[in-house]
Amino acid sequence: MSTVYRAWDADLQRVVALKFLLPRGAPLDSHVGGLLQQEARAIARLNHENIVRLFDVAEWHVEQGDLRVPFLVMEYLPQTLRQYRPQLPPPAEIPEEAESSLRLDENLL
Repeated sequence: MSTVYRAWDADLQRVVALKFLLPRGAPLDSHVGGLLQQEARAIARLNHENIVRLFDVAEWHVEQGDLRVPFLVMEYLPQTLRQYRPQLPPPAEIPEEAESSLRLDENLL
């Protein structure tokens, strides 16, 4: 699960998107943090108009409970994907059986 916020990068004087990866239930362990770093490196090497640019990966340390929340610093796009690319086909419908299976898997996390 994640939440994205618009933010101001004071050092580089630009608007960015911060995507916080929120843990479900238990805090994220170091294995998940390593996977996030690996994925971030792969994304950072890509350069394509359909891929949002990744600028940085960091962790926000929550004082209460010693929780660490990883986040991505990404290119800010002022539009939704549908607004940006109206010619895209509509999203596919997920069959009811698959949707209930996805909900079940989600509860296992």
